[in-house]
Amino acid sequence: MLIFMKLCCLFIMEVFAAVIFLEGILQWKQKEPVRFWSEETAVEESRVKNVEIYNRVHGSLWIILGGVSMVSLIVNYLTGKAHTGFTVLCGIVVMFLVHQISLLCMTERSK
Repeated sequence: MLIFMKLCCLFIMEVFAAVIFLEGILQWKQKEPVRFWSEETAVEESRVKNVEIYNRVHGSLWIILGGVSMVSLIVNYLTGKAHTGFTVLCGIVVMFLVHQISLLCMTERSK
């Protein structure tokens, strides 16, 4: 029964990681500037120097977080050690920092 529960948890967590990964792919392909967080308003297109690169940076963040989470979950299941929470937490912090840096580098300041 314990193995079945672990497999169910693994499946559910893998689905969530796949959703994060797919969100990155969708952001990668957008034509207008994407939002990073759901409550954040999108950057005005006129302020972004290169929308394609801006969206690819944001999409890459989600793709990397989703991919690392998927691999980490499988490794955790196979080894019996739980590092996923730490991996995801570090990933979110890195995503936030890269997002802030990309905003500074890729957008023009309002006058």
